Amino acid sequence: MNDDVIMGLSAMAILLVLPALWIVCHYTYLCWKQSQSTALIRDMIARGFTPEEIIQLCQALGHRTPRHLKCAGDAPPAKPIRQPAYSVSP
Repeated sequence: MNDDVIMGLSAMAILLVLPALWIVCHYTYLCWKQSQSTALIRDMIARGFTPEEIIQLCQALGHRTPRHLKCAGDAPPAKPIRQPAYSVSP
């Protein structure tokens, strides 16, 4: 094969693979970030934090609050949970 053909094929492969790789990595990062946030919220619920404290922490971390979410000013404290929802029972 000619060097120009090899160079052209490799350039085309890079132009097709690089954007696809970026998309996969981007959405993998977003999924990981969401799973970490969910684990944090579950731990906070298990420890008895109030909904206002959880919302304040999420806002401090830079999470957007949904538009339809209203502050639950008179919400009772969380009930004690025996085990976090994601742990495996022995």
